[in-house]
Amino acid sequence: MSIGDWKAANLVIQSTGLYDIRGEFAGGNITVPATLKNAVSGTPTTVSLTAVHDLQLDVPVTPTTGLLLHAGNALKGAAVSTTITVSGSGSFVDVSTSTNLALTSVSANGPITLTSTGTRGSGGNVTVSGTITAGAGLVTINSTGTGSAVSGVISGTGGLKFQGFGTGVLTLSAVNTWTGATTVDAGRVVITGRTAAGASITVINGGTLSGTGTMSGPVTAQTSGIVSSGTATVIGTLKTGNLSLTADSVFAAKYSTSGNVYSYDQTNVTGSVSLGGAELLTQQIGATLRVTKGDTFVVINNDGTDAITGRFTSSELTLEDGGQIRNFAGTGQRANIYYTASIDANGNVAKNPDGSLILNGNDVVILVDPKEMVTTIAADTDKINVISLQAQSGTLKVIDDGVEIDSAATSEAQALTINTIAGDIDNLKLDFDANPELLSIQNITINMNSNFGDLHDDLTIVMNGQSLTIELTSASSGTIEIPNGPRISFTGISQNTLIVGGTSDLVLSFDSTMTSLVFSDIDADGVGGLNDGWFRATDNLGSA
Repeated sequence: MSIGDWKAANLVIQSTGLYDIRGEFAGGNITVPATLKNAVSGTPTTVSLTAVHDLQLDVPVTPTTGLLLHAGNALKGAAVSTTITVSGSGSFVDVSTSTNLALTSVSANGPITLTSTGTRGSGGNVTVSGTITAGAGLVTINSTGTGSAVSGVISGTGGLKFQGFGTGVLTLSAVNTWTGATTVDAGRVVITGRTAAGASITVINGGTLSGTGTMSGPVTAQTSGIVSSGTATVIGTLKTGNLSLTADSVFAAKYSTSGNVYSYDQTNVTGSVSLGGAELLTQQIGATLRVTKGDTFVVINNDGTDAITGRFTSSELTLEDGGQIRNFAGTGQRANIYYTASIDANGNVAKNPDGSLILNGNDVVILVDPKEMVTTIAADTDKINVISLQAQSGTLKVIDDGVEIDSAATSEAQALTINTIAGDIDNLKLDFDANPELLSIQNITINMNSNFGDLHDDLTIVMNGQSLTIELTSASSGTIEIPNGPRISFTGISQNTLIVGGTSDLVLSFDSTMTSLVFSDIDADGVGGLNDGWFRATDNLGSA
């Protein structure tokens, strides 16, 4: 049926056949009611729209010879499973549905938007099993689902924009040839195929670019954009052209272990690398990640000889060459990051005989290097141990009852563990004022090993004019964060005493399983330990 000028408010199709809308359409929507579902879905029905108007579909349609839209049309309503061809160019075409939008192929010379919102309780995915010919226009895919995909080749000079509204995921698996710009906005694009050399990709607004494919063109992340190899839960290697990050972007890398074998995300860059102060986020997935001294992880394998420009940040602190990551991938281990490492043709990190990295290249590598000193305090005949640490003139010493029992070069003691004896009364003092070189230690672990026979194990921290953060994870254990210094982990002070002296500010958090806390004034004046300040304790449930 051919329909010429239509002046009514809406056109309701009430019979089967071919509907070819020509001329002026002054009405509102063209509606295919549910009563014609079988007829409209049958073959060889074709819906051909060649004038500017909206087509409202109340039922799914699958015309076998495709759906022809004129530039400026809007197709809305139920799902469409067919080939969409847009005639004309330069005008906007909108194809949207509240269920899944499953298409065979798309061809458009002008801008076209494909939307699946999932607002009817299902769907939310846009899938194109065949090709997309973008022409010179922008193809926009809006999706809330995690299963959107384009399986065929995307070609043309037009661009691609994916808007995922925070939850949507779009997978591109073909060797694509389109050369226009791509934007990833508030969703995740997973590229397992390839993009053309001239196709730039920009990630914005919390969007994520990931995958195991090759992005031959330049990649830029800005305004909270994220670059992460693999997928959200799968580790992989991503290949890019020039990589440019900004200070408000994130570079995320995942790590996992299976037995003694590590797996980790890696990005291989062909071109320049500008880190721009982006946040480096290291994450472990799967089983508990266990790392040991000397383990190396390639973050960026950079081609050629061009130097890395800019630096990553971690917790808003700049990670300089050789800088410390205080809690690598949630393991509690310290690690160092280098921007001048070297990787050979087999992917191996070049090292010196002592295990340190050879720093004559342009690759970004993380080295786990907690140089550890472990000291166990011997049992004392009087059952009392007065223990202290001294760090002066480049030497770290462990003193017990005035006698040196262990020592090492401070540079070789980046991690220190002290184990005391259960049954003895142990008093351990860490005086950072008298021993400022203690600040160079990365991790201090203190196992007081208290039991019912030694109820007076004391741990004393002296740090004048600094702000300390103490977290009590149980009645007997916790951590202390020293500004620009070590992270102290302690256990075994149950029913005993933690003494903090000389601090300017003290932040204390404690686990909800604790039943009581006792705060005692140990100042000489006996008046109070707070100088014109105030104190507030908050448990992890938020009650004060």
